Amino acid sequence: MFLTYILKVSLLTAAFVLLYNLLLRRDTSYGKNRRTLLLSLVLSYILPLCVITVHRPVPEPMTETTSANYSRTGTEAYDAHTNANPENTEALTSEENNLWNVTVLCIYLTGIVIIVSSRLLSVRKVIKIIKDGKMSGKGPDYTVIISPVITMPFNWMKYIVIPETIKGEQLKEDSSPETSWKRAVISHEISHARHHHSREMLITDFLSVFQWFNPAVWVLRRNLSDIHEFQADADVLDSGYDLVRYQQHLFDSVVKRKKTSVTTGFGESSLKARMIMMSLPHSKTRHLIKYIYVPLLTVVSICLMSNVEYDRTRAADINGWHEGYSFSIINNVAVLTGYDKSMAGILGTIPETVEHEGKKYTVRVIGPAALSGTGIRNLVIPEGITEISAQAFAWSGNLENVNIPSTVSVIGTKAFDKCVNLKYVYLNDGPKSLPDGIFLDCRNLESVRLPSTLENIGDGAFSDCRNLKEITFPRKLRRIGNEAFFRCVRLTSIQLPKRLKYIGDGAFYGCRSLEPVNTGRLRATIGNKVFYSEK
Repeated sequence: MFLTYILKVSLLTAAFVLLYNLLLRRDTSYGKNRRTLLLSLVLSYILPLCVITVHRPVPEPMTETTSANYSRTGTEAYDAHTNANPENTEALTSEENNLWNVTVLCIYLTGIVIIVSSRLLSVRKVIKIIKDGKMSGKGPDYTVIISPVITMPFNWMKYIVIPETIKGEQLKEDSSPETSWKRAVISHEISHARHHHSREMLITDFLSVFQWFNPAVWVLRRNLSDIHEFQADADVLDSGYDLVRYQQHLFDSVVKRKKTSVTTGFGESSLKARMIMMSLPHSKTRHLIKYIYVPLLTVVSICLMSNVEYDRTRAADINGWHEGYSFSIINNVAVLTGYDKSMAGILGTIPETVEHEGKKYTVRVIGPAALSGTGIRNLVIPEGITEISAQAFAWSGNLENVNIPSTVSVIGTKAFDKCVNLKYVYLNDGPKSLPDGIFLDCRNLESVRLPSTLENIGDGAFSDCRNLKEITFPRKLRRIGNEAFFRCVRLTSIQLPKRLKYIGDGAFYGCRSLEPVNTGRLRATIGNKVFYSEK
């Protein structure tokens, strides 16, 4: 959750920085630009927390509220562990995700420690320089410190630290403008102190440390540092210093000092950029329209991060019939709920839409036991169906072929229970889990195509599919449930994927034709009597 939040913060920061550099980089409203950059950084942290919840109505899932535990008792050859607590796909996936998240979090925290340590060392160095120096004077916004260990002046908080080589200069702000280059340098530092530039850098450093991996935050920091230099240069020129002379001194000056990263000072920004900004006229009032990107991006980000909650209800708005099928309209979505028993043997393909009073509704859900016992032989479920509820086609004795589209994301327990003549099943890529007992007692089932996206096969999913001869497991499969292939007596060979994490109790119990399975290379948890067979 925290890493997701930081990722959102980083993306917002990148968006704000990109728009700033496109619209305001050459704007001379330095005070507004400083506030805009700081506001952008603060908003990047606040906006992901401002989630507006939008409620949208959809039908309640028609599957059973609790997953049926599959077990066998009495005369069966094997007594399943009814109290077993097997791992499931979600838990396994969660465990892998947690491991990945912990690794990323450790790297992230290491970066924070390194950056914070670097900043603290810089602050410690600055404080030491100030303590070792000698106070020379005070102004309304600054205190002057003379230091013997630096070669160029800098500003940190209320302190202006200057080398001994310039200590004889007049520092009072109310003195007449001087043409001295040293006087200009000191005026430059006074401007930094007056505008509290170093405080802004500390705030920026504190906020940006949490997204140290984001290049955009370093660009923002550089943009803010540039603005500080531009503003200090502008103040020096406004005090009466000659523009050409000032620029010439900048060209002639060679900065050879080691500068700590938490201070502001002369020569930090790009010389070329400073020259350009000095020559630009003051931005006009109409340029304020450029700042509109801040509220616009704020609104867009809130909209994109809005949370959609689905209000689920079983209350039907409309009940009706369509070509032998009964249906309900729930929040403008059609749910098939049953069929005309007198037409059981002649029903055809499941409709994609149903019509009521001249209006068409898309069928999305096949309800619990809705089409149980129908006479459909070749079942092609139309694209657009998203849910097949529990026992939806159970006891459909004529059913021979089933094609389940990729749009189906939810399948209920025992959806095709006791379809005794079912022979061929094709599951398109999409579903990640097959529920408990989905093809239970489909005794003539011969061939099943499993989706490549499949990660979980539920308890008893193919139990008593006695004509199933072969099955190919997808590479992503993580779990095979209890008694998943119980008494599949004609199953001859299987290839277990390397990523498999769990094989449930009696998963292949009674598969007497099954060749020996090599599980030595697996790291999976293997249950009791998985491959037991009484021949």
